[in-house]
Amino acid sequence: MGGASKSRRRALIELLEAYRRPGTPEVRKPQNADVLLSILKDPTAPARARDHAAGVLGEIGCRAAIPALIDALSSPRTRRGAAAALGMLKAKEARDAL
Repeated sequence: MGGASKSRRRALIELLEAYRRPGTPEVRKPQNADVLLSILKDPTAPARARDHAAGVLGEIGCRAAIPALIDALSSPRTRRGAAAALGMLKAKEARDAL
């Protein structure tokens, strides 16, 4: 990950940790989907940031995140955000996991 990407990731993590629904416009941009997905998948990222990243992925309609969101259901710290996101995405493939 390049320097600009790392600083963007750090900035998004900070915003996500302070995130309250409906969220900030800076976070809820479709162009952030790749970084949000990397945060969700990173077990070393703060749990609150991961949970909120999951929710934002649903809000912005990122269907590419569905497999990672299904995986996130297994963690009590990301389950809420992942379940909400899968509902927003109307992800039929998540029915069994939910």
